[in-house]
Amino acid sequence: PEVLSTEQEIYLKQQMEALNSAIYAKDKTDASALEAILDLDAAARFYIVQELMDDCESYHGSCYIYKDAGDGAKWEFGPVWDFGNSFQRGNKDKFIWQESAFNQTWIGELYKFPACQEKVKEVWKDFCDNKLESLFGYMKDYAEDMSQAADSDKERWPDYGNSNVVAKAESAINFVKNSAKWLGK
Repeated sequence: PEVLSTEQEIYLKQQMEALNSAIYAKDKTDASALEAILDLDAAARFYIVQELMDDCESYHGSCYIYKDAGDGAKWEFGPVWDFGNSFQRGNKDKFIWQESAFNQTWIGELYKFPACQEKVKEVWKDFCDNKLESLFGYMKDYAEDMSQAADSDKERWPDYGNSNVVAKAESAINFVKNSAKWLGK
């Protein structure tokens, strides 16, 4: 923040040290310290989005976390943003932290907690059962809705604009479908 009191700075440093210590705990079978400070459900949702998009920069500089005020509030990943390095690796056959061009923090350690793995499986099942197919329709509809604007943008800014977003959306849909199939295994 632009204005940060000494007390706030101390509090935030203590919180980040506690979160970092919980994530890098040697005993990954006990997630109690992690669950006390991090919302695992939100972390699982954030991870799934990043994995589907193959966003290898997601736990790097383009990663935000926040915490609501209050002693009982936990840290949450989000919001998601900056997918400029998504879909870069071609075929989806590795987790986002494996052979990444970016030095991702935390995700490779979070993955080692059985409690985190189970939470991802739980959130993934719910997502596949209730939302996955509608995601593809949304992507297609959104591309169609903005295609005329994208064509105008390309005409005005030939070096930067986007053309044929409907075809690009279809390519993105196929990539996400392949990511989902791979992650489901």
